Amino acid sequence: MRAKNGIRATQRGQRPNEPEDPFRMRDVASILLDCGLRPEECYRLEWEQIRGGGMHIPFGKTENARRSIPLTKRVAALLDVRRATSTSRWVFPAPTESGHIEQSSLKKPHARACRIAGIEYFLPYTFRHTCLTLWSAYMDPYALAYFA
Repeated sequence: MRAKNGIRATQRGQRPNEPEDPFRMRDVASILLDCGLRPEECYRLEWEQIRGGGMHIPFGKTENARRSIPLTKRVAALLDVRRATSTSRWVFPAPTESGHIEQSSLKKPHARACRIAGIEYFLPYTFRHTCLTLWSAYMDPYALAYFA
C-alpha cells in the first residue's frame, strides 16, 4: 500500500514486496468474462482441462455443469504464457489447503482493482452474467444454455 509520499517500505529503507502473481487478477477476470465460468470453476482449473482449443469443465454446481467451452484468442494467449512458467497442476496455484486460489485469494485484489478503476465494487460472479449477456446476441437459447 502506498503512503502519501511514496512506498512505505522504501521510506523504511526496505525493498517493497513484489506481488506473487501480478497478473492473476487480470487473468481470472479475462477468463470469467470471455468464457462465462463460475468463479469457483476458474479457481480450480487444472492444466489437463485445457486442451484442443477448449476448456473442459468436468464437474460443477449441477450435473449439467459439465461442458466444453472454446477459448477466445485472449484467453488462449494468457494461458500459453501461464503454462510456460507453471510448475503446478493448477492454472492458478496458491499456498492454500486446496493448492489453488479460492474466493478469499482474490477478495482484496478485486476490491482494490475496483477502487483504482473508480467503479463500485461488484461480485466476480458478475463477469459470468456479463459474458452470457454478450453471448446471447450471437447464440440460440439452446447453445447458450449448454455453455452456461
